[in-house]
Amino acid sequence: NSYRTAIDYANKLIKLKTAVSADGYVVKCASYEGLKKRDFALHHYQKGVDLYPQKHELNLNYALALFSAKEYSKAEYYAAQAVLTNKRNDQAHYLLYKIAVVQDNRPKALLSALYYALLLQDEEQCNEAYRLVLKLWWQEPSLEGNKLMRNVHSNIDFDGFGSIETLVNEANSVFVVNMT
Repeated sequence: NSYRTAIDYANKLIKLKTAVSADGYVVKCASYEGLKKRDFALHHYQKGVDLYPQKHELNLNYALALFSAKEYSKAEYYAAQAVLTNKRNDQAHYLLYKIAVVQDNRPKALLSALYYALLLQDEEQCNEAYRLVLKLWWQEPSLEGNKLMRNVHSNIDFDGFGSIETLVNEANSVFVVNMT
């Protein structure tokens, strides 16, 4: 079985205890997921991120596995770790968007969707992401959601993009969206 072979190879990488060992954890865990052994995958992802917390691929893949397991709070934490280790990783921002939508957190979803849109290079994907942003922006928010939208502040440095309102205004001037 190719998954078993990949796990054997990954174990050899992990035993090296070098920078490539983190990649070994990614391969090993993805292989366990392929074998439908989610608990093994989650266990080894946790070991990997404990040993290599700065490896954004490991944090992102762990967050994806946690999201699939419906462990949204932990998934959000590790997706945020992936962003902190690589702020320009569009996949991590998109995952944060998906998590915020599942958690019904409009302000976080909007912010994540907008960062995702700003990071995309492909015009078609970028326009699709921006449509997500507009949908969230014009959605009827709760009173608490309105308050949060006006007062979004974070301890995370988002490369100086600024507030949500500034982001939406900037996006309006950057993106060309066909709303038909």
